[in-house]
Amino acid sequence: MLGVFFCNFSYFEFDKSIKITDIIYWIITSTVGLYIAINVNKVFQKNHSEKDIIILEIKTIIKSVDKMIFFIKMKRLPFETIKAQFKEINEHLNLLDTLIKESHCSTLSLSNHKKKLHELRRLITGLSPTNGFIILKNSNFNDISKNAREFKVAFYKLIFAINKC
Repeated sequence: MLGVFFCNFSYFEFDKSIKITDIIYWIITSTVGLYIAINVNKVFQKNHSEKDIIILEIKTIIKSVDKMIFFIKMKRLPFETIKAQFKEINEHLNLLDTLIKESHCSTLSLSNHKKKLHELRRLITGLSPTNGFIILKNSNFNDISKNAREFKVAFYKLIFAINKC
């Protein structure tokens, strides 16, 4: 493009003087463009930071769920450890709920996640421990492992929803 301009330089006509209105328009246009770019970048960075914090908290919950899934696969869940895992997940879920309500993604709801946690807790802790362990039989193993997987998938779906905010 510049090559065409310089090769055909004599074709273009230029004024020998600069109009003050042209300079003012150029300054105003440049200033407005710069102002818009800076403010859009600030909003983008703020939203991106909020998303990063929320997603980090979700990943913490997913790690706790993965620990629980490990014990479920073994069909032998240490009762006290599982109780502690549920408590930890619940605390992180409450923190996550607060973070989401304070963010620009405040329309998202965790009620489905809380229901799934309650259902999973009911399925697991409803079984009687033997010698400090909850032993899963095939009849309840399938339901519990299915609910645990669904609970984990729900958090990945939440990450997708947050990225769309």
